[in-house]
Amino acid sequence: MPGFTIQKIDEADTEEVMKLLRRTFFIHEPLNRKIAYCNSEDDDCPDLDNYCRYCLPGTSFKAVDQDGNIIGVLINGISAVNNPIDYATLIENCSSPKFKTILEMLDIREKGANVGAKYPDEKELFEVKLAATDENWRKKGVMNKLMVETEKAAKEIGLRLLRIDTSSAFSAKSAEKLGFTCIYKRAYSDINMIIPDLPHEYDRVFIKELF
Repeated sequence: MPGFTIQKIDEADTEEVMKLLRRTFFIHEPLNRKIAYCNSEDDDCPDLDNYCRYCLPGTSFKAVDQDGNIIGVLINGISAVNNPIDYATLIENCSSPKFKTILEMLDIREKGANVGAKYPDEKELFEVKLAATDENWRKKGVMNKLMVETEKAAKEIGLRLLRIDTSSAFSAKSAEKLGFTCIYKRAYSDINMIIPDLPHEYDRVFIKELF
């Protein structure tokens, strides 16, 4: 037995999911960490907080331990293949100079990946928007199990493409192991806006063709 189960996230899970994200993704994501956007789970990070809440619940999944605690999440949703996010508006409305820089980098990523041009016959795809695992549960197969359910959900909806973006070298390695193909890769030193600490050298976009 793995010691955890995979369940679908619903509205009632929002606050517990946000607690997990605040103590993991908010602090340890390489871009956030480098610019000290969020130094503790108690920091006020309204722009990132609002984005995460906007994505929830989506068609998302949680890993729950035997005591009922959420120990991992994949927050997913359906996105347009071509120009899925209006970064210009997000950047204009962003209240944090630090988070605005991250948004500007994500805009560069989106334009560089140019997913719509690579998959002109697809209108929508299934996208992993956020991923997080409790520190005590890393390297125990949590993310693999969450991804199995995510792929199953995408197929049931009838979407052929599954997308995941990685700012972390560890996340990129996991994506490759799970059969994703890198369609965009750019060195942070080339972008020259935020350069995370090693081993995080590249910003990447991965796609997996499900059928």
